[in-house]
This record gives sequence, structure tokens and C-alpha cells, in this order.
Amino acid sequence: MTGVAANDVLNIRETANASADKLGALAHNAENVEVVAVDDARKWALINTGETAGWVAFRYLARQSETGWAWDRIGLECFGTEPFWSAATDADRSLLAFQFFDDPVEHFAVQWTSHPENYTVGTLGLGAASPSGSAFATVRSALCSDGMSDRTYGLATELFILRDGTPTGYRGCCTLRP
Repeated sequence: MTGVAANDVLNIRETANASADKLGALAHNAENVEVVAVDDARKWALINTGETAGWVAFRYLARQSETGWAWDRIGLECFGTEPFWSAATDADRSLLAFQFFDDPVEHFAVQWTSHPENYTVGTLGLGAASPSGSAFATVRSALCSDGMSDRTYGLATELFILRDGTPTGYRGCCTLRP
């Protein structure tokens, strides 16, 4: 963040308006604030806070990385509903943990990550393997809803797991894991 005094906070508002109800606040030195969307005037940024989304004044946010989430070493947390599943990478994206509903977590070693050639918008491809199968995922910048909460996510994913020659595909949303 930038421009917020050490003894102040950045308010999170219900709508993109300085007089809107306050949902919470970010500390003056908050880092890894994930911006999901920006209003047309580029004055307000939508962020997730707890189990809901809220708006902060965009001018107080500073980009932490010039390359963007797809190229940075930061963990991802992905999930979907109907059916319920989750997947997460560690910070350096070398491990992928997948869980279907209440089944045991399955760990995959990430073998590669890649980005589309000559494409500067955030998209990440990831391939991984485990003794019991393999996985392939794409994660891309796109507004995404889990269909169950008031949160909007800025990353969408398609994940495919191959076990015993049978592929299963999952769709869902992702968020950054600082």
C-alpha cells in the first residue's frame, strides 16, 4: 500500500463510494492485497475480505510485482462446488495438493509451469504427477464466482486429473496464497 499514514487504515467499503458502509479495514502496511476488479474510472478496487468482497480506494494500492501473479512465486488456492474439491500449490509452485470432497489429500509434484507465448495477460499452465496419476491445470485472470458466497474471485481454473487412464475435469476459482 502507499499513502496511508502509519496511524491510519484503508477502509473497505460495501460499494465503490466513500460514504458506503464500512466492511472492514486494511492496515497501513498491508501486503499481498489481491485486486479482483477495478471500476471503469480506476478509482476503486474490489478485494476479498473474509467471506465477502469490498471496495477500497485504488490510489492507495501499489503494485508489488512488475511481472504479475502468473510469473511470481506465490501459492495458489483453488476450489470448486458441485462437486466440492480444492487444490493448492506451495509458494514456489513445486507441489500441488488436491482433495475431492472428504477424500484424502493427494500430492502431486509439479513438473512444469508455462505461459502462452506472446500473451501478457495472466495465464498459467501447470503439469504435475504423483505415483497414482497426473494433473494438468490452467489458471487465468477472469472474474469467477464460487456460487455459494458473496465473494468474487479474480482467477478461474480448469483442472484435470488422470488416474488409471481415466481423466476427470474440474472447474472453479482461485485466489493467491501470500
